[in-house]
Amino acid sequence: VYCRKHGQRHLTKLRYFLRDKPTTVHLVDKDFVIDNSVLDSKLEKLKKKIVEVASQQPYWGEQIPTRWFLLEQQLMRLRDAGVK
Repeated sequence: VYCRKHGQRHLTKLRYFLRDKPTTVHLVDKDFVIDNSVLDSKLEKLKKKIVEVASQQPYWGEQIPTRWFLLEQQLMRLRDAGVK
């Protein structure tokens, strides 16, 4: 049985591990321990936080050419396939 306390410990360890990494600036101040079930009430809070953070990005709402989006998707597929 999954325990939220156990999940919070993992998040604490993860934040400690990331403390000196350049990507730390991308972390938000709120953690969400969820069990990935549709019934988890924390899931809705997580969704709202994602929209809140995303909407604060300077490029939020900018239109990009569809070709750029398709290129980005293709590059991610190649990366996931291990192509360098």
